[in-house]
Amino acid sequence: MWASDVSQDVVRPSADGSAYLSDDPQYTGRADITRLKALHGLYRVKARLDLADDPHRGYDTEKDYRFEIRTDADRFEVHYTYFDLGGGGEYSLRKRGSDGLYQDVPCYGFNFEVEAERHFMRWSAPRSCLGRPTWIRMGADVFDCFCGADDFYDDALTTGVRVDEWQRRTTLGPRLRRP
Repeated sequence: MWASDVSQDVVRPSADGSAYLSDDPQYTGRADITRLKALHGLYRVKARLDLADDPHRGYDTEKDYRFEIRTDADRFEVHYTYFDLGGGGEYSLRKRGSDGLYQDVPCYGFNFEVEAERHFMRWSAPRSCLGRPTWIRMGADVFDCFCGADDFYDDALTTGVRVDEWQRRTTLGPRLRRP
């Protein structure tokens, strides 16, 4: 799957639960997804997320990047959080439990890489870490929290948002079957 996302479709949630498209490119570029690529291969699942700007750029921000993966049996996420105030970044592969909470999955061979200068991040994991699925569906999103003053959100597979009922919901792409 290779999906391009419209540039400048970053959403700004507001305190009352609504949201609107942000029109300030100075800030929205930091959270603007431009492309998602996903591959369900014979041995590995891979994904790449392209952004309009450096994923680490910003001031006093916490950026939360999420790849959501649904399989024929389970739900997983690859989660990456970057703390601008000297905290660096943390990433993990997690599985959704029956209680709806995500727990880290020990996975030998899980790789995660951020190419800040080239504005993308990518990861790959052996299919065995995802329960050897026959198919997957994948989506990705970013939430850029600007110290409570302004927040920005973009979904890789959605243009805009229904402003009357904003929630962070990752849109999933089509089923990808292994070869």
